[in-house]
Amino acid sequence: MKYTVPPHRQERVAFSVGPEYEWEGQLPYIYTFTVVLHADNEVRLDVPESTVIITPDGLKAYLENARTATEGSGITDPGCIRKEAKAVQKVVAEAKRPSPELREFSAELTRIAQRL
Repeated sequence: MKYTVPPHRQERVAFSVGPEYEWEGQLPYIYTFTVVLHADNEVRLDVPESTVIITPDGLKAYLENARTATEGSGITDPGCIRKEAKAVQKVVAEAKRPSPELREFSAELTRIAQRL
């Protein structure tokens, strides 16, 4: 993507990561990415690697399904919840810069898994 900043001005550039559309019940996606900015004078700026979790509605639904499993109901298998909690913990532990949302999701999923 090419974006021009007028001389002696500050600008913000925003972008989104993830699928274009989110459907009900969609599982959360975890993305790890880097951003590299190239100036016309060939100066390069590397933004550090980041790991994020997206699909906020999917997060809520996923956690709610996991909570119902602790009550002995729902469609989610308790063994699957424990496995997913460990997998997300590993992603957070290995990520250079996990997003606050990813850390919060991992912590909540771990709390739920511990009650199973």
